Amino acid sequence: MYRIIALWNDEEKYWGTPHNIGGQILLSLFEKKENNFLKNSSSFYYSKNRNSRIADGWVDFKGKEVEYELILPKTFMNNSGDAFKGVLSKKEKERVKEVEKIIVIHDDIALPFGEVRVSFGRGDGGHNGIKDLIKKLGSKKFIRIRVGVCPLDFFGRCRKPKKEAMNKYLTARKWKSGQLKKISEIEKKVEEILEEILKNDYRKAMNKFN
Repeated sequence: MYRIIALWNDEEKYWGTPHNIGGQILLSLFEKKENNFLKNSSSFYYSKNRNSRIADGWVDFKGKEVEYELILPKTFMNNSGDAFKGVLSKKEKERVKEVEKIIVIHDDIALPFGEVRVSFGRGDGGHNGIKDLIKKLGSKKFIRIRVGVCPLDFFGRCRKPKKEAMNKYLTARKWKSGQLKKISEIEKKVEEILEEILKNDYRKAMNKFN
């Protein structure tokens, strides 16, 4: 089973901010599921133990049936790892395989806004949600779909906010109307990447989309 988790802060005031783009994309794909590969998803239900909203589903790729789980944590970003509390095997070999089938969708300030990259086994890069996942999973060997949120200058180059302004940019700045159209394009690319990973594997997705 693939477990697809989107990182965000689940409070209304954070909606529409760069740090929440992972959750925003996954929720949007779920709401449009009749027109994408998520059409066999259940409704979201709340898991108290995992403090997350969960939806179960499966997709059939010409006879190859793949199960998946969608996860929207209700914790703050820096406790994202709680979403896997009690669900992974305690046996090391089995746990390693389960962790390798976790897909994390999250914002990445190191990537220009609009770019999307697939990666595996990377460090946290300063992202508190990824940092907590690595700590609580006991491994960094999971799949990541990194969505660029770095603001662009006049020439379309990434211009990261200064350290003192970074948190405000990520958690308080709302997307402008012109950026919302681009987010729709990003959402479509993430959908295609997810489908490729489930159908084949993350290596094929990296070769195709990076």
